[in-house]
Amino acid sequence: MPEASICDTVRAPTSRYGGALAAIQADDLAALPLAAIALIVGRV
Repeated sequence: MPEASICDTVRAPTSRYGGALAAIQADDLAALPLAAIALIVGRV
């Protein structure tokens, strides 16, 4: 299995408990910064 490493940083979405992002599942929220990093480094 290939190793993973952090190659850049982006801001992750955050919200208060029960706030605007409450309806979005945690794995979907986690995917947003990963997708942004993939676009930045050009490996989509």
